[in-house]
Amino acid sequence: LITLFSYSRIRKTSLESLYAERSSMATLTAQVLSEKFNRLHDLGVSFATRPVLCKYADEGNWEAAIQVMKRVPADFPFINRSFITDTLGILMADMPHIPDNRGKSFAHRDFFKGVKKTNEPYLSEVYRRDAAPQLIVTALASPIKNSNGITIGYLVLQITVEKLLDWSKEISIGQSGYVYVVDQNGHIAASPKYNDTIIDYSVVPAVQKSLKGEEKVEVLYNPMEKENRLTAYAPIPDFGWAVLVQQEEGAAMAEMKGLNSILIIYSIAVLLAVLFAVIIIR
Repeated sequence: LITLFSYSRIRKTSLESLYAERSSMATLTAQVLSEKFNRLHDLGVSFATRPVLCKYADEGNWEAAIQVMKRVPADFPFINRSFITDTLGILMADMPHIPDNRGKSFAHRDFFKGVKKTNEPYLSEVYRRDAAPQLIVTALASPIKNSNGITIGYLVLQITVEKLLDWSKEISIGQSGYVYVVDQNGHIAASPKYNDTIIDYSVVPAVQKSLKGEEKVEVLYNPMEKENRLTAYAPIPDFGWAVLVQQEEGAAMAEMKGLNSILIIYSIAVLLAVLFAVIIIR
């Protein structure tokens, strides 16, 4: 009885420690990303409300308006491109300039639909951009308003996801464990396992829960990997994205060091006690 009680208490303590570690990792990652996204949001608002940019845009001088952004790639390397669209989603000017892009409609893109609907800065889902090289990016779209407060266009900052989230790939959580960052539609935006491809993870239960704002650690079946996984998940407030820390259940449990050794020692002790009892009785 003492053996069973001791083992169960040690196992419970080890599980609580493991769950707490995974939970802290997911929460901390979500907090760091929230700070990065808030900074990006503030940059978008700052650029889109510059008086000179608004003035040129109101005059229809789109080329002069985009020149305000010429130093942005040098000052903020994670911002890959910036461009201005009119209220219909037609690209009017871009920096750096890409031939044949002028006059192209981006009304079908998530960033345009989001900013058009809310008339507030909007961080889009991840997508593969049309222009070469076809990098995986996300975009922050901010409304440009004239002196009367009427929206006259949208400033779009195209952010290279790899540069923005590269640090998250270096987080180590043991064998077969990964940190996933997913956008508001459940697409993986950053992961050391998936490079240069967009994976739809929206069917994964942990993704569905985290995108609803839930935060928890539990063992859930992952239909994409076809196995049970110990998963910690946390939402990124205000942006609709989320963070998942996932590890194959068996590998995660194997990290509870010392449990097997303790079980073996206790089992030997029980066997010896039984053996001594039999000898004494005989």
